[in-house]
Amino acid sequence: MKNHVQEIIACGREYRCFEDFDYRDSQQKKAFYRRWYHMRTQHPQISLEGYQEDYEAKHNGEAWDVPDEGAQTERTVLGQVNVEQFLKTLSEKDQQILELRMREYSLDEIAKKLGYQNHSGVLKRIKKIGLAYEAWSGKDLGF
Repeated sequence: MKNHVQEIIACGREYRCFEDFDYRDSQQKKAFYRRWYHMRTQHPQISLEGYQEDYEAKHNGEAWDVPDEGAQTERTVLGQVNVEQFLKTLSEKDQQILELRMREYSLDEIAKKLGYQNHSGVLKRIKKIGLAYEAWSGKDLGF
């Protein structure tokens, strides 16, 4: 037959269920349809495209596509190489200040370790290092 109707009927006969052929309502049938069509969800169902359109409308046309920073390995590796090259241009004392600061030492602790009278000398050196990095990299970081 056309469209293989006989095979469909045979499959229906093989896996018969009372609710499949009964046109009356049953609690099982209602529960199935509610789950299948998400009729009792607490939140409205929205497609991914609909979410993207809503996001763009609420954020002045800004695209919803957020880049994954973890996947940008090239940028991360090149950034580390650039920092290492910049560190080679610094004096040994400046390198020590940055290393201690990256280990989360306070400015007072760094001042005591490196022989400064107080933390303001360390802070001034950090600002000078920041300005030097801005000049070296060509980026404005706010120093």
